[in-house]
Amino acid sequence: MNIVLPTSQVDKHYYNNPDNMRDTVVIEINESEYFYKKTLIDLKTIIYERRATIEEAWDAGYLKYQGKLESHLFDRIENTIRNSIMLSLVEKKEFLCEE
Repeated sequence: MNIVLPTSQVDKHYYNNPDNMRDTVVIEINESEYFYKKTLIDLKTIIYERRATIEEAWDAGYLKYQGKLESHLFDRIENTIRNSIMLSLVEKKEFLCEE
């Protein structure tokens, strides 16, 4: 399973460099009911974890279900994956659940 952890640390030096914003989706304040701060989803931070590891984190209370991401954000994430210059073709297909 793949996981991406969004960050609201948008003022960090790393994200002030335009090159580091490649393949990053920016969610503005009030654009989503789930993010109350400006938030970045950096596709370069997607990691693969075993299903068992994710289930253990869920059972321990480290993860919780908030709801389904709004469709306009989901579409932007999918488009960013498709147009990515940093992700390999294999990663793109995996992240988009394509065979």
